[in-house]
Amino acid sequence: MDIVEVSDNPRLDERLFQEYSKHFPKIELNTLDSIRSYRKFKHLGAVYHSIGLFDNNGNCCGGCYYWDFFDIQLSIVEFIFVAQDYRGQGLSDSLLKHVAFPMVIEVDDGGSAEPYWKRHGFRKIDYDYVQPPIVEGNEDFSGLNLWTNSPKEIDVDDVLKNHYWKYAFV
Repeated sequence: MDIVEVSDNPRLDERLFQEYSKHFPKIELNTLDSIRSYRKFKHLGAVYHSIGLFDNNGNCCGGCYYWDFFDIQLSIVEFIFVAQDYRGQGLSDSLLKHVAFPMVIEVDDGGSAEPYWKRHGFRKIDYDYVQPPIVEGNEDFSGLNLWTNSPKEIDVDDVLKNHYWKYAFV
């Protein structure tokens, strides 16, 4: 298995996007054009990563979309997934090792992933999180919680309003 930053490879970028689209509810899905547009903020200190996990045949087995914010030394993981046939092999751990900073992640409220995040040292942030629409025409989405593995307390309002939402929801 190879983990690849797909930003510079349109073919792998599309494969990652197709696999990602199978793993999340439509209201949470972004568009490939939007994902590609996020990469233009690199010079502003916000770097968007699209990493894919590919087998020897080039099949996408998992992936992760996340932001690095260098000024606050924090990453926000928007989406991480491993295809059903590849789960239980530590592949999501391998994907997360590519994230540079302590993380804030969006986790489905009451979802089956919560025990995974607890086992890996994440804690739920006490915050009433409502995600703005990712795609124009969608509704706000309140079915997510924020979790972190940061050893420091996080000013969630600052992180969301002055960093994440500034770039992701433009």
